[in-house]
Amino acid sequence: MATFEELFIRRSGPLESEAQALADALGMTLIEREGRVFIRRTALDGVGEVGGRVYRNEFVNSAPEDDAQAFDGYDTVFAIWTTESSLAKQDSEARQIFRELILKRPDTAMVLTHDLDLITAAYLPGRGTHEFPDKTTVDADDEPTWRPWVVGPPTA
Repeated sequence: MATFEELFIRRSGPLESEAQALADALGMTLIEREGRVFIRRTALDGVGEVGGRVYRNEFVNSAPEDDAQAFDGYDTVFAIWTTESSLAKQDSEARQIFRELILKRPDTAMVLTHDLDLITAAYLPGRGTHEFPDKTTVDADDEPTWRPWVVGPPTA
């Protein structure tokens, strides 16, 4: 399965310390391999594992003339996958991770996406959680729907 659920997190700082903080909050194991950082744990149903790579957000539109995307204001990405080839299971695991992090890190803004294309949910400290209608994209066409629930890119 080459589909991921991406959790975008507004939290700057060294990537390794952010990955360790995520691993600690989620009861996951941190693994560094060939310069990449991964975290993982047993899936909720006890069958297989859930986890993925933690890395810097490299998907930000940097040119001012480009249209905004819902995840432009987030520093860190956790690309979530499961070892069981089930999109339903992967979605369920990603939503659970999202809920756990809201409880354990209520000061951290987050956006959950499906395959970098659809926005699933967002959390803003002080505002709460919002679940988006099916087929809401991360792109400018749907910006009126997601803009109130996401943080904008950092100002220089």
